[in-house]
Amino acid sequence: MLPKSVLVIDDDREICLSLGALLSSWGIKVTIAEDGIGALHKLQKQPVELLLIDYRLPGGNGVDLYQRLQSNTNFIRLPVIFMSGFPQSEIDPNCGLMNRVGFLSKPIDPKQLREAIEALFPDNPPQAA
Repeated sequence: MLPKSVLVIDDDREICLSLGALLSSWGIKVTIAEDGIGALHKLQKQPVELLLIDYRLPGGNGVDLYQRLQSNTNFIRLPVIFMSGFPQSEIDPNCGLMNRVGFLSKPIDPKQLREAIEALFPDNPPQAA
């Protein structure tokens, strides 16, 4: 199963456009933001089901944005996939990342992206007890 909408947050416009084209070809509505502040504004106007966040962003990093979202009850359960040209081990291990967060190395491989998304959106989500 795939989400209906994704917000891609990356300061590299080419990455945003290429991911946008790929995700759109899968039937996903894509919104783009180039920094954390822009992402917060877009999320307030138009909710999405998944965030793809670049680790390095102008004025902070993706983990800072993630932690800010976690402090807002409207976004606390929003699944996230971090993207980075840096190894995953360089992302702060104490940032509170839980099981609703994935990680992909750049350049993004379309197959790995789809697998990461599908892992966050299983066909048969667990039923409430």
